[in-house]
Amino acid sequence: MAGFKCDICGGDIKMQANKTGVCQTCGMQYDLEAIRAMLGQQQSAPVQSAPLPAAPVTAAQNDEIDRETLLAYLGDLRTMETIRVETVAMSGKLDEEKANADKKLSNFKYNKPTEPQLPKRPENLGGTGCLIPFVAIGLLDVVLGLLIGSNLGSFFQASIILIGLFVAIVFLILIHQSKSADKNEITKYEAAMRNYEEAMNRYKAEMEDHRLGIRKEEENNKEFKKEADEHKLALSNEKTELDTMIEKAYNANIIPQQFRNIEGVYYLYDYLSTSNQSLSEALMQANLEAIKQKMDNMIKLQSAQIIQQAQTNAKLDAIIDISEATMNNTAVAAKYAQIAAVNSELNVKLAAESLAYQKAAFWLK
Repeated sequence: MAGFKCDICGGDIKMQANKTGVCQTCGMQYDLEAIRAMLGQQQSAPVQSAPLPAAPVTAAQNDEIDRETLLAYLGDLRTMETIRVETVAMSGKLDEEKANADKKLSNFKYNKPTEPQLPKRPENLGGTGCLIPFVAIGLLDVVLGLLIGSNLGSFFQASIILIGLFVAIVFLILIHQSKSADKNEITKYEAAMRNYEEAMNRYKAEMEDHRLGIRKEEENNKEFKKEADEHKLALSNEKTELDTMIEKAYNANIIPQQFRNIEGVYYLYDYLSTSNQSLSEALMQANLEAIKQKMDNMIKLQSAQIIQQAQTNAKLDAIIDISEATMNNTAVAAKYAQIAAVNSELNVKLAAESLAYQKAAFWLK
């Protein structure tokens, strides 16, 4: 393929195993039809006995398309790539919303009132009788001291009586305190039981309403997920359709393989629409890594505006106008035909104002 030169940079074209030609300088790809067209041009050219000075090469002779059509072509690619990115992003958002809906349902729980902790009855509740014998012993001590104490001496008698009185009084006090404590515990127990019964009555009354709420929430969740899946299917179908359209557009082999992505297309359109430079100059000035970093923010800021403008233009029937003057070259004619076909198909889609990601976004609101 050393005899064929690249339309973009003039580099040598090398034939690949997949029957396409690739420029060894800029990476531009040529399909089999373009190669055949080049071969036909070489075979039909008159044989010169001696080299002649090179004549100026026109856009048509160099298999290039005119600037206006090139910008329209890049604009279509930019629009389609943007729609594809928005479609993928919306599909991911729907998955997030479905997950949030499931999480909301799982959190839709009825806070059952905590059952009051019933106070324990004290171990000696109703058992104060065990203290009475100690009182009796104390009183018996007093009686014995009074009866027999006169034979033992006044000091010893008084000691017995005092000890008996002390024991009787201490255990009488203990009995009184125990009964007071028992009464307080019983009062707390009865109050706790009343509160518990009231809480249970409220719980039973509200539980039925809560069951109805859960059923309603489950129905809403089921309906939401069903509609979300329908939108996801529409998004998937539209992405498949976009993939086919974009591949068809790239197959015109106007831009090299490494620029066939959203960052590359944005860069080329921005570069050519804001300067008088050619496509080959735009390609030679490019730094793909820098382009991807720079274009990322631009894509986020301009995506919605670009698609809306494209839809407006489509409704105005703003299709690519192909000049007959460029049709004197078979390879060029083939490229224009591909560009026009993609443009027409895209305009029909945009004019309908029925992009799946826009419908899904409106539904989520």
